[in-house]
Amino acid sequence: MIAVFLVDNTSEGAFESFFFEKFCGITAFIRDCYTLRKKANVEEVMLLTKEKEKAEKAVAFSSSYLRGVNLRVVGSFKEVVETSKKEPILFCDAVVFDESTINLLLEVRAPITTCLANFSSSKNSNSSFSSGLIYIASDQLKSLRSFFNEESSVSFCELFTTIKDRGMSFVDVSSDSFYSVNLKRTLTPFVFKVNSKDDLKSCKKALLERGQKGIHFTSRVNKRV
Repeated sequence: MIAVFLVDNTSEGAFESFFFEKFCGITAFIRDCYTLRKKANVEEVMLLTKEKEKAEKAVAFSSSYLRGVNLRVVGSFKEVVETSKKEPILFCDAVVFDESTINLLLEVRAPITTCLANFSSSKNSNSSFSSGLIYIASDQLKSLRSFFNEESSVSFCELFTTIKDRGMSFVDVSSDSFYSVNLKRTLTPFVFKVNSKDDLKSCKKALLERGQKGIHFTSRVNKRV
């Protein structure tokens, strides 16, 4: 499987935060790549964007942390399809996800599987957009290719909107749940959209809370300690 991060139409602040700002010791992008390498054996990661100079800077910064993972920049959806050959692709927005979410996404045997998170464009806005992950089998990529210009890069919203509006069948695991034996509680998929440095602080807090048991009396006492 190949992972493709769709970073077009990503604001400057969101791009800097996702690729260059550290939280939990590494950047959000590097953390995602570690997760994909471990849980899905991803050895090739692409950044799909027209802003190649900015993306190449992000690749250069991240490559020293990601030995064994081939990082590169591509400029069009066509280039992604041609490179993938017969491999499925996981398209990712600028989001943080955890290992269990990838497990849940890949367990579903469907040509197209999504794990979405809705977010508002601003705190004062009522409009929301879809963000998250889209897993697409290789045979579906060819049919999608015809919907995009030969030289176009694609944002996450554009890709998901195309899949939805064209009536292509997909399975959404966003509301699915699973039982964690280690944490002794039921969890839902974790997908956290990164738009700013403040989001990284909120994401770190959410990850810490997700990793705590907190269901027994002793767990609640230990949490405070």
